[in-house]
Amino acid sequence: MNSVFTVNFKGSENLLYFKLTCSYFLIFAVVVLKEDTPENDELELLADEISDKWKKLALRLNLEPRIPDIDNQYKQLSEKAYQMLVEWKQRNADNATYTILFKALDNPLVGRRDLAEKYCFKGWRD
Repeated sequence: MNSVFTVNFKGSENLLYFKLTCSYFLIFAVVVLKEDTPENDELELLADEISDKWKKLALRLNLEPRIPDIDNQYKQLSEKAYQMLVEWKQRNADNATYTILFKALDNPLVGRRDLAEKYCFKGWRD
């Protein structure tokens, strides 16, 4: 049986270390995340997929005080999610990184590792 879990994040290099345990051997793999900040078009695509969990994601991105305003100002869940993501990017500027977004999406309370990998994953390190 294979299991996968994060062993360590390595800051600004956007590296994730995964430990895969198999019956006979142990494998370490390094995943590289995208650098810089996500583009608004990419955040809009993500918002369409995360809309039902936008509040949980907002909490992980430290936007708790803004949740009521965003919730009241916009009607569609996808628009609420998009506005929350854009605000996160604007408030954090260069610190609104794929690494932080990956951690927030991968948080057990958000539970969207699939989206974390889809939008933040760059490739495997040689």
